[in-house]
Amino acid sequence: MIIVLFCISLSLYPHIAISVANLKYFETLSQVSETSSIKRSVDGGSSLFKHVKFRVFDRDFDLTLKSGTNLIAKDFRASLVHSDGSSTTLTLDESLIFSGYLTDKPDVLVHAHIEETLWYIHVYDPEDIYALEPAWRLLTPAENPKNDTLIAYRASDLKSDSSNSSQFCGVNNHMK
Repeated sequence: MIIVLFCISLSLYPHIAISVANLKYFETLSQVSETSSIKRSVDGGSSLFKHVKFRVFDRDFDLTLKSGTNLIAKDFRASLVHSDGSSTTLTLDESLIFSGYLTDKPDVLVHAHIEETLWYIHVYDPEDIYALEPAWRLLTPAENPKNDTLIAYRASDLKSDSSNSSQFCGVNNHMK
């Protein structure tokens, strides 16, 4: 799962390798507040919901997320091909993949997944696209003196020389 989701994360902005050098501004944080609930249906099924809260860019984010949603096709298969040509089938735990919305703005789409207790979150707000991910992916210890576990940045803070800079994760950034 790590490799597949890492590849999805790399496609966020195909013209730019996301690194601190390509960010005009970013913020770090140590944690998000998370609560879980399970909704059971009459037919015996159940759905896991996560309510995630954090504050970045002078804004409070309150997310309602449902796991196992249709972000990945039901028949999706992935294999890890080793240097010797052998392969290993990768299995995805759909309970760690979420989609949802901002609790106070249900029309704002959110995609997220959990990897080793850390969140990868993308909020597609008409004002901007917000990304939250583990800080170790982008920051060196010198760039993260408080040793925060997460980094947040906006699509508008990505430096780009591309003529297609209005695109971030395949979504037009001018959604207003």
